[in-house]
Amino acid sequence: MPKNTKKKFKLELGTGFFLAILLISAVAAWMDPEMLYISTTMLVLGICGAIVAMLNIRVSEERDFLIGVTALIIVLFAMNSIAGLVALPTEVRIFIINLMMGFGIAGFIVALSLIAKVGLKK
Repeated sequence: MPKNTKKKFKLELGTGFFLAILLISAVAAWMDPEMLYISTTMLVLGICGAIVAMLNIRVSEERDFLIGVTALIIVLFAMNSIAGLVALPTEVRIFIINLMMGFGIAGFIVALSLIAKVGLKK
């Protein structure tokens, strides 16, 4: 009888914080469209982004992660500009801004790590 080759889904801590950025961004945009609690939301998203950078990104993945985050931020920035021109709901714009905050912090930390490594090698 063949072995069961199904892999169980295992949620790692870093992956959980990655998903938390998505969830918090959506909930905050929907619950607070006037952005009354923006500082608290941004702080939580920043902390989640920092944890993603520290727990999820391995040394061999740093460059790929930075390319991905850079592309994501560019696309989100363009979507935010279009959302302003087309007059999409405020919730959409806030969701995009929240995503830029969370993933931007993660990219910032990984970029600082790479810069430090380059500086220390010389």
